Amino acid sequence: MSLTVIRNTVEVLAEMQRIIDETNAKLKTAKDDDIEGIVAKCKGKIDPLAKEYKLAAEFEHYDTLAKTAIDSKQNAIILAVTTASYMVKVMVAEVDEATKKITKVELDDKPARIDLAGFDRVYIKNAKKSAAADARWTYAMQKLNQLFCLYQAEQIGVSKSFIEETYYLKEKAKEIELGKNPTSNSKLLGAVQDVVDMLAYSKNEKTGNNTYKATSHDVGYLKSVYARVSSKNELSVSVMNDRRFMDAIVRMMKRIATNGTYGVDGYKVIKKK
Repeated sequence: MSLTVIRNTVEVLAEMQRIIDETNAKLKTAKDDDIEGIVAKCKGKIDPLAKEYKLAAEFEHYDTLAKTAIDSKQNAIILAVTTASYMVKVMVAEVDEATKKITKVELDDKPARIDLAGFDRVYIKNAKKSAAADARWTYAMQKLNQLFCLYQAEQIGVSKSFIEETYYLKEKAKEIELGKNPTSNSKLLGAVQDVVDMLAYSKNEKTGNNTYKATSHDVGYLKSVYARVSSKNELSVSVMNDRRFMDAIVRMMKRIATNGTYGVDGYKVIKKK
């Protein structure tokens, strides 16, 4: 995300609402054949403003969180992953059930996912720190993504050496050694814990280790959500890119910070009598 925001959410929202109001005024007297064109024109104006609103809302949300915990990077990250995310604006249309025609348009709220790297940059800016040292976790996370890709390949008989040769990594991420048997459960757990340690570290005085501790369930969760059926090749699976993997890391960090539990849903449930 950009650290430069020209207008704040209040200013952008005011312009969006003005366009919505003007559109609704036209819809009240519009002929049936003109409704589709009026709504399309409105959407053409709202869409770029919605993107501008998202950037402003994202920056304002991260800026508030960063300033709240400015003295502790660890507290800032924990606050970021456990606090309700910011809302973005989307245009929705109200349709008359009888005529199936659009009678009104309005703006609705939609929750957005936190971009941990974006939040990190805002925190660094507020704390007036160098981004160089703090960027280590992003490289470790990218390398961790490659590890889970190698694990997934191994499960379905795809050559790990082919993945290693073709997988794109930033130069700093390439410097992180995989070691022997990198896709074993213990190695994956260790690699996950390394990322957790870089994001939030609070020493447990009894054990000397990080209070924020990853478990085998966290590795199992990441394995479970990592791949899905490919839309390109019938016998392939599609794995997470770095952005989607970061989303999964955010969810995992929330579980660790809140001592939560994972769940399984989507299956048919026996109805209670």
